[in-house]
Amino acid sequence: MKSKLDPRHKKRIHLFQELFAWESVKSTPKPIIHDIIKNINQIDSQIKIFAPKWPIDKINRVDLSILRLAI
Repeated sequence: MKSKLDPRHKKRIHLFQELFAWESVKSTPKPIIHDIIKNINQIDSQIKIFAPKWPIDKINRVDLSILRLAI
């Protein structure tokens, strides 16, 4: 099991926080999530394929941020 001090763990947490904050406020994205935002339409289309019964606007924002990071 990985430690909470693992730099990769910390990076994932930071990415999630930044992505969730951007989604909540729709402000200018920070450089750390720029690649995710740049590909958001492609990422969301993948989510739609694998979760056809769940429209993007109905998915909880926390869950959506996690899915976007995973893809």
